[in-house]
Amino acid sequence: MKIKGLIKNSVMLTIGKGSRTMLMLLYAMFASRYLSQAVYGTYKQMVLINTMLESIIPFGLPISISYYYQNLNKEKQSSLVTNTILSCFILSIACVTGMQLLRANVIVLFNNPSLNAHFSILSLYVFVSVFFHFINNLYVSVGSATLLGKINIIFAVFFFSGIILATWLTSNLSYVFGWMFVSELIKYLIMCVLLQRKHKYNFKPDWAFLKEQLIYCVPLGLVSIVQFINNYLDKLFISNRLTTEQYAIYVNGATDIPFINLITVSIATVALPALSKMYNTDMDTDGMVEAWRDTQKKAALILYPIFWALLLCSSGVILFLYSDKYLESIPIFNVSLLKMITGITVYGNILIVLRKHKYSVLNFCITIVVNMILINVFTSYMGMIGAAVSLITCKVFMMFLQLYQIGRFTGCKIRSLMPFGDLAKILLSGGAVTLILFAVRYFLDFGDLLNMFIYGPLVVLGCFTIYLKLGFIEKSDIIRVFAKFSEGFLRRGSELKH
Repeated sequence: MKIKGLIKNSVMLTIGKGSRTMLMLLYAMFASRYLSQAVYGTYKQMVLINTMLESIIPFGLPISISYYYQNLNKEKQSSLVTNTILSCFILSIACVTGMQLLRANVIVLFNNPSLNAHFSILSLYVFVSVFFHFINNLYVSVGSATLLGKINIIFAVFFFSGIILATWLTSNLSYVFGWMFVSELIKYLIMCVLLQRKHKYNFKPDWAFLKEQLIYCVPLGLVSIVQFINNYLDKLFISNRLTTEQYAIYVNGATDIPFINLITVSIATVALPALSKMYNTDMDTDGMVEAWRDTQKKAALILYPIFWALLLCSSGVILFLYSDKYLESIPIFNVSLLKMITGITVYGNILIVLRKHKYSVLNFCITIVVNMILINVFTSYMGMIGAAVSLITCKVFMMFLQLYQIGRFTGCKIRSLMPFGDLAKILLSGGAVTLILFAVRYFLDFGDLLNMFIYGPLVVLGCFTIYLKLGFIEKSDIIRVFAKFSEGFLRRGSELKH
């Protein structure tokens, strides 16, 4: 029963998060067509500022709730919640105050004077995002993940409807972010009221426990900072060095397709407990490495066909998502897709299993330095596409750096940590399918949009057919998947009848 409940909560939470991601992609599709490149670029910069601050400023406090909550008695749980609320409130006030004091510097950093007109309302939105950043973790910790998912779905629609309307009626980002602020504030206040009614927390801080909590948060906060810089350095660089219009072109090309990262993270998350047990309990290093290699192949069998489909149909994807105003984003999109090749696993998870996660911070810091050097060199010779090339180069560098650290602590050679031969076969066989369809498209070209809907699925289907012939996928696996789907569908139909 507990397992069924966990699965139900996980699915509902994923759907809740996914609905917000998909609706924001739909908004980007609308805004990129309705707004000028300058205004759209400013919107993307404001989103980047909020993402940066809500990722960095809470400094690991939300994760501390997940870590401590279920191991505490009722009184300590109240203290944990109180400590977190007070800390997040102080941090959010400090953050907004700093934004106002450094307003001119932020505008210079993002090379966009237009930000000044929207800075006050952006500050309010940042305040809400930072202050209530802990609430999702708290809902999961108290076992209300299903309720959280439902709330996220309802308010994602509420949020989306408002910003579409504000954009359509005014084209003014102050009204757009004003609605974002109001809708998020209402959502979080309702969530707080529902939590308090059910759990009746006694709001009393525990200063000694707060010290312990903050000590736990410091390394997490450092990881958040270096991760953010490493992942968004290209966008920060382009925003600072080029025009807002050029930033809009770049950020659309460097976009992440929803749910792609979720595939890797989901597989890695499911595998993490088993890998940890093999290494720390069973003392089976070889078994742990072999199991990890197997998860990489499973992820590659899903991601590589999608990679080839998106690469073949990149013109149609950009045209479909952002219109012909952003055709210059296509080369950047093609380069950015390359990160899917190395993105078949979460390398840091193995360092967590080995209890050497501090080396992840070191690896991120080294990669940031390398990225800062490469991004300056590549953009000077290639233009803004150089930032994407630098990011991909650093992804590969980071992969081998992580593999080197893992090899040190497991006594394994790098070539034994990843199934390089099988991965190459999976990638290149998919490339052969894509090359054949590329030739077919030369003679049967239906236009970029239709090509995407025709040749994209054909690439995926062709890849899975080849994988079946090569033995990477068994017929029994396909039958099992269809059987489980059919069984679940029929069971659901029976439940609805009764």
